[in-house]
Amino acid sequence: MAVPLPDDTLVYAMRSLVLGNRDFRRVLIRTPQLEVTAYHLQKDQVLDKEVHRDKTQMVYVLQGRLRLWVEGRSRIVEVGEAAVIQANREHEITCLEDAKFFSVYSPPEHAAGTVHQTKRDSLAADDSRAF
Repeated sequence: MAVPLPDDTLVYAMRSLVLGNRDFRRVLIRTPQLEVTAYHLQKDQVLDKEVHRDKTQMVYVLQGRLRLWVEGRSRIVEVGEAAVIQANREHEITCLEDAKFFSVYSPPEHAAGTVHQTKRDSLAADDSRAF
């Protein structure tokens, strides 16, 4: 039996949204409590070392492989795997092959509607520091 959802509950086709994304970074969903952002990185592209102050980040890979480095330790994250990066941990993500993945940030990291076609666009905007 199907259970009706409240009017303010939205259902998203995440696989299609993430695999269809051609931008370096695209914020798909943003609420006051969390954000879901799709990423499309090329082989050898790096999300440089950073620390999210008081924000937890979850990374889920749909295509490709990533090397996740967290405070001196690294691990390969593959399709179907998720990694949770606790708040205040220095981390870096390196693409081992072309990859599409999404991150969930809580609380949100980027402004609603943010789209960066390239990493250069992302660095120029540097909007993640506003939250």
